[in-house]
Amino acid sequence: MQIQKIVSNFKIKTYESKEYLFSKNQLIDKLIIILDGQLEFDGQLYNNGQLFGDIFLQLEESKRKINSDIVTTRKTTLSVLPFRQFFECIGGELETVVKKNKDRAGSSSLLEKRQKSNYSLLTLEDFIGLQLLGEGTFGTAYLVKDIPQQNLHVMKCVPKVNIISNNTERHIKNEKQALELLNHYSLVSFHRSFKDQNYIYLLTEYVKGKELFHVIRDLGLLNSYETQFYIAQMINILEKLHSYHIIYRDVKPENFIVMENGYLKLIDMGTAKVLKSRASKTYTIVGTPHYMSPEILKEKGYTFSTDLWSLGICFYELMCGEVPFAGNEDDDPYIISQAIINGRVEYPSFLKDFKAIKLMDQLMNKTPELRLGGSYDALKVHSWFDGFQWEELDMMEIKPPHIPKLQQSHFQPIPFLDMIQKDTTPDMICTALVDWDQEF
Repeated sequence: MQIQKIVSNFKIKTYESKEYLFSKNQLIDKLIIILDGQLEFDGQLYNNGQLFGDIFLQLEESKRKINSDIVTTRKTTLSVLPFRQFFECIGGELETVVKKNKDRAGSSSLLEKRQKSNYSLLTLEDFIGLQLLGEGTFGTAYLVKDIPQQNLHVMKCVPKVNIISNNTERHIKNEKQALELLNHYSLVSFHRSFKDQNYIYLLTEYVKGKELFHVIRDLGLLNSYETQFYIAQMINILEKLHSYHIIYRDVKPENFIVMENGYLKLIDMGTAKVLKSRASKTYTIVGTPHYMSPEILKEKGYTFSTDLWSLGICFYELMCGEVPFAGNEDDDPYIISQAIINGRVEYPSFLKDFKAIKLMDQLMNKTPELRLGGSYDALKVHSWFDGFQWEELDMMEIKPPHIPKLQQSHFQPIPFLDMIQKDTTPDMICTALVDWDQEF
């Protein structure tokens, strides 16, 4: 990403023949690439494609003084980057950055490592049920604790009868396949699956915190700095997901938890799908209406760029206080879909951050191929992120704009299987014999 940022800051300038770039006793303060033409310095000629100034870049400022003129020998086109901008791109002076990167190299591996516990030996009898966390369209999530290690987890329980009646066998397999690929501190950690006569169970880590949806309502309208903090993390998370060939399909504030340290974690893989390649498409209409991309709604196939559209919707919501298309929660899905397909993004008059508007327009471009801007590195060096320290974000060294205040929970623990039995109604009993559950 630093390379992309450096390259994007070079400026092209043309000089006439015998024009002086630097005079004797001046300090060299620029990196210069000769695109077409020739420079003469200290009796040596520099031609097309050569880099000049890199040796001086490594010297202390007082030692960058030259003892002869630098002049063009004919009409010459150069690409120029001031040392000051170069240091801004890499995050400081060379010696400081090299030391910082060495320190980070030693500690970054610690962030990537997970505590590996042997969950394969656990059975459903080894869990205590603590609390019902939530009920969704396809299943229910419980907070549980394993008896051997006393760790907290989330147990997602999906009734087999629901899977059969909704023909979502492939859906639950997609979710498990995606979960098994995840290995990043900003993505929920998957432990293992279980099954019995009535349910498929997916065991993941418990992430203590507060939904970003509620945090942004606590904060009100976010300023550019606060928005950068959250949008940058979402970009990192999507970059990691897409590197696994996972398309998420439901990017929205409700699916990101602001943890106790103020940083984000993506927690729900219920809509995720692993695609065969970067060129693959999928066709299922999946997601939350206000955040769906036009290509999903048109049912003509879509790929990873659909997640960037949803990111743009989140971006708008953080800075403007509502979603851009048919923002009423009670809006009919058809009204929402028509607004997304046929409407255009309009920004409130109070939003004066025009670089932010430019990036939102890019992410919510109705031509999917234009949203990324070529690569995630290119997205990260967009002018709206000028000065943003991505490396510090990766190391969780940026001070979060908000630390959630969490209430102390009081549980009435009972054996998990007793909790499930109590919550299982007669219509959730599965009498069918199935073979699609073999991999759970």
